[in-house]
Amino acid sequence: METHIEPLYALADAAGLQRHWRDVDGREHVVADDTLATILAALGHRVGNARAISRALAALEREASALPALLVADAGEPIVPPVACRQFTLIRQDG
Repeated sequence: METHIEPLYALADAAGLQRHWRDVDGREHVVADDTLATILAALGHRVGNARAISRALAALEREASALPALLVADAGEPIVPPVACRQFTLIRQDG
C-alpha cells in the first residue's frame, strides 16, 4: 500500500474524513492508513490499489461539481446555483 498513500489521503480528504484530530485533553492524533482505507471502503470507495483510489477520487470530484438534488432559497432572494447550469426546474413551496 506504500505506493498509494498520498492518493489515499487525497481521497479521504475529498470524502470529508479528517486524518488529524485533537482529543478533549488537547492530544494530537493521526488516523492510521489502514483505518482510513477501511472507512473509505465502508463508504463504498475501492481503495485496493492506486488505480482504484484514483477512480474513486475522480468520482467524488465529479459528484462535487454536479448540481445538488435540492437547493433551498429564501423568498425574494436571488437563486444562485453552486455550479453553472443550463437548465433547472423551480418548484415553489406552494407546489
